[in-house]
Amino acid sequence: MIFLPERFDLNEWTVIAFFLLTLIIALRLPPRFPLSIIVTMAVFSAATARIFDHALAGPVVKDLYDIMDLNKIEWFDLLTYLMFAPPGYLFLYAYEKWQPKGLQIVAFLLATALLATGIEWLLHLGRVFTHKTWKLEYSFLVYLFVQPLTLRLFVYLKRYQWKED
Repeated sequence: MIFLPERFDLNEWTVIAFFLLTLIIALRLPPRFPLSIIVTMAVFSAATARIFDHALAGPVVKDLYDIMDLNKIEWFDLLTYLMFAPPGYLFLYAYEKWQPKGLQIVAFLLATALLATGIEWLLHLGRVFTHKTWKLEYSFLVYLFVQPLTLRLFVYLKRYQWKED
């Protein structure tokens, strides 16, 4: 069962504001990708966030941090997973626009991992994430793992699927 929030407070407003802000930015950019790639990458971004949060924030392995107010799934937990789709799109948009090569890719990944960690810190301030034993340095390392995977999938889709659309 999915629960309603006990209180509609700062964390719900933070999720709404972050999701709308990033979605508006993404929608205002000129289109660069076919819809099939956008949907695939949005699902990948949401699924990746869900997998990592379940592994790291859930009580099964370690309870390193909480998401939102309750220790059970509430409606806004679902929105927290969807809110990673627009930033994922913006990440790929920047990659495609700048097309980094060689060491530029390393610099791009380091910069975007640092940016993502900063955004997570802001979400922490908005009480979307409540860190227990988790440290933001760990998030930086997770982003350094997830973002290259995201790029690999994107490059694969671009090579093999883009031509069909």
